Amino acid sequence: MLNRNLIKSQGIEKLYSIKELSQIWSIPKQTLYRWVSENSIPCYKINGYLIRLKESDAKEWIERFRKEEERAEYTLS
Repeated sequence: MLNRNLIKSQGIEKLYSIKELSQIWSIPKQTLYRWVSENSIPCYKINGYLIRLKESDAKEWIERFRKEEERAEYTLS
């Protein structure tokens, strides 16, 4: 497994598994798998079955579902 410092220094982006995102977002794994099968969420299928999501893609995708009021609160400086 790659060292986190090496990953950052090489500009390699973190890849999340369905299990990790399920825990981070408090969304059932089954829901995430359904979204993958519906092509609703950007992901990579490694060897046709191992599903991974890039950190930036996952953040961008989930931000689309934040309420407008919350977005305004965070974008104001």
